[in-house]
Amino acid sequence: MTRHYGTYTTEFKMQIVKLYENQLLSRKDILAKYNISPSTLDRWILNYQERNAICVRNSCIKAVEELSLARQQLKRINKEKNILKQATIILATS
Repeated sequence: MTRHYGTYTTEFKMQIVKLYENQLLSRKDILAKYNISPSTLDRWILNYQERNAICVRNSCIKAVEELSLARQQLKRINKEKNILKQATIILATS
């Protein structure tokens, strides 16, 4: 059996990795059915996992940045509220 030494589309690679990750086909069946080498499949799986890890990290970083921004806005709004309270007290006493 000869191997295909060409390029594969990203969609094809993702489809194969999902078959493996979701246990829809065994590793052995994937290698045989799609005629890919074990090292190729391993590389695709590793790339997929790294890509997902990066997405997770980026999501966490984005969430932390959004939380920081929300805290800054809350601090500013609380300052404005305190200023308005003081102004109300001053206007009420004059």
